[in-house]
Amino acid sequence: MGAARTVTAVVLGALRGAVLSDGEATLGHTQFAATVRSAAAGLVRRGVRPGDVGGVLAPGVIEHAIAVHALTAAGAVPMPLRPDPPDELGAALAGARVLLVDERHAALAMEAAGYSRVRQIFAFGEVPGTTPFGELVSAIPAQLGGALPVHDRAFRSARGDMTHAQRLAHIAELGLLTGIRTADVVVFCSPLCRPELRIGLTDLALTCGAVLVGSAASDLPVVAEEHRATVAVVGAEELPVLLSAVPRQGVSWVAGHVVVTGDPPEDAVALLGRRGVTVTVLT
Repeated sequence: MGAARTVTAVVLGALRGAVLSDGEATLGHTQFAATVRSAAAGLVRRGVRPGDVGGVLAPGVIEHAIAVHALTAAGAVPMPLRPDPPDELGAALAGARVLLVDERHAALAMEAAGYSRVRQIFAFGEVPGTTPFGELVSAIPAQLGGALPVHDRAFRSARGDMTHAQRLAHIAELGLLTGIRTADVVVFCSPLCRPELRIGLTDLALTCGAVLVGSAASDLPVVAEEHRATVAVVGAEELPVLLSAVPRQGVSWVAGHVVVTGDPPEDAVALLGRRGVTVTVLT
């Protein structure tokens, strides 16, 4: 496959003003693209080869997007993971050679690696026993371009593998379903949703130039109001928090469109509708 048609090449080529935000950290589209390219070059220098599977255990919006796309740009196959018990996580890592993890889950990742064949763990932060992600980022990004062979698989989850063409088609489908566009500020609060949905929504925000803000469930109302969110992405399990933030008449924050991942109770969806909120359900 030519590099121009990889999902990461398309996403990076389409970046126009997109911003990722997690708490106090913010990453603009230019810095995001440079970080992904540099980290991909670092992964290749560290021995990652086309077709290698790389685990991703980094729930934050910024770190998750960087990890997935750095692996893809290196020709590897990203496999997002949930913070399950070590033995279960180790079993999920079957076939993975490397693991990218945030600082919070580094200890869990190292224990889980003992149940797997993972050879290298890269952590966002300084964690003993891991390689700091910063060491992957070179001063001058390598020109990966078409010189680097790219595996046709672009993503792995419990539902199976996705090709680059399937990932791109999924992003387009999510755009039609959700209507997320350039002017939107999207608050993401659904860390346990299906991995392909999560990265698909992230890439949709990136490619259409939206702002994507990560939030914990408990902070959702405050974060949404602070950023004047127009769209909130929540899991069915987060609906009680969301409902508590929506008064009987109108919404207390700007987000009048809620995208729910999973299988929400019909009465909760109906209640949001009665309170003037547009609801899109992604199962």
